[in-house]
Amino acid sequence: MFIAEKAEPGTEATPLREVCGDETTVASAAAERTLLMTLYEHADFGGDSSDIYGDYGTCDPRGYTFDFSARYWGWVLSSYRVHGRCWLSNLDTRSPGMNYGPTRAGPVTYVGDAYNDNVGFLWIRAQAI
Repeated sequence: MFIAEKAEPGTEATPLREVCGDETTVASAAAERTLLMTLYEHADFGGDSSDIYGDYGTCDPRGYTFDFSARYWGWVLSSYRVHGRCWLSNLDTRSPGMNYGPTRAGPVTYVGDAYNDNVGFLWIRAQAI
């Protein structure tokens, strides 16, 4: 499980803190936070999974940007579900010079060949009102 912490001014990515431990520790950490998304190792929401919780509520139009370029999930991510008001998402690979790909709405059953097991950044947000 990951906790999305408040980003420092001038940074692009929301810092992620991994929470590990017994079920009681993980449950108490999650109880005070908002579930933003669930990551999956395989397409169609299969394999291992991990949740990302936010300290600052569900998504707004600015949303959360996560840097997976040096994390395990950047090498294995194939699908994900968004929760709450988090509905729109974009991916970027770890390749230099790449830009965010197309905007996706709702749960993503497969990130696509270009992004499968090759995610550098993931941006989730609410639809503008």
